[in-house]
Amino acid sequence: MKVYRVQGGANVNDVIATTALNACVGAVGTSDTFYNWREGKRIRMLDVDLRKLLDCVHLNPLAFGFRLDDDTEGGLVFHFTVFGPDSNRVNNYGVRIKNGAEIASTLPGAPRPRGLTVVTDQAVYIQGDFNKTNWIPAAFLADSLNILSNAWTNDDKSYQTLNQRVASNTEVNAAFLAGTDITGGAEGPSGQNKGNYNGGLENYPRFHETWSGKTLTYRGSFVSLGTPRHVNGPWCGTGGGGTYDPLTGRISGRTGCNIYDPPTRNWSYEVRFSQGQLPPLSPRFVYLRQERFLREFERP
Repeated sequence: MKVYRVQGGANVNDVIATTALNACVGAVGTSDTFYNWREGKRIRMLDVDLRKLLDCVHLNPLAFGFRLDDDTEGGLVFHFTVFGPDSNRVNNYGVRIKNGAEIASTLPGAPRPRGLTVVTDQAVYIQGDFNKTNWIPAAFLADSLNILSNAWTNDDKSYQTLNQRVASNTEVNAAFLAGTDITGGAEGPSGQNKGNYNGGLENYPRFHETWSGKTLTYRGSFVSLGTPRHVNGPWCGTGGGGTYDPLTGRISGRTGCNIYDPPTRNWSYEVRFSQGQLPPLSPRFVYLRQERFLREFERP
């Protein structure tokens, strides 16, 4: 039986919370069935069913030490990670958040979270609609950010050619703070027309399906945290084909990237952020205003 740990300060195992979490069947799990064509490897996922996790917290407030409507940092902050031999370098680890169309417990009488920020030092994968129903301030902080559409019901399709990985219309509403590739390996003009192109802002979220004729609706904001530390598969364009052989782990007949085709992008800034409805842990910027100017003269 797998055991998922809840840790407190200084990476100390919280035995009571760990016991409560593992008693909540389906809240968290692991898989290695997702093949990432951009990285060229299977991903060891920590799978999080968000609504089941919120159910678990509601049923065990004393074990976890907080309630769903806790507002200490403006709402809930969940940090997820995958420990392994490659945790601190380029790896095949990821955290997948699913069942998050509404950020709320399914249990009667459970309070609604005031906000939610999901943090991971690894790649994050958002599967399906997120924060579409009964919007609350939400954010993702991650090494890199991936989106899988509502059509992604299991990982079997990840081994199929691109034209078989067909997306469906999906909506995600959250601020993104994640790593992005840098064109030419350098910021500014020095990186232009040198090395790999990073795909531009429109490819900040990483896709893994053909979205042709499908729409990704997005309300939020993008912040780049610099080059990702744990993924290094380059952006190489759209389209293409190939066949994955699970026995050898090799791709044959590849004529292109076989990673994704872009969606119709119905994207805009979330104006409620400017009205003070910010996700938990949102960075604040302070400006300086000069109140007076004093000039001093010295005698020669």
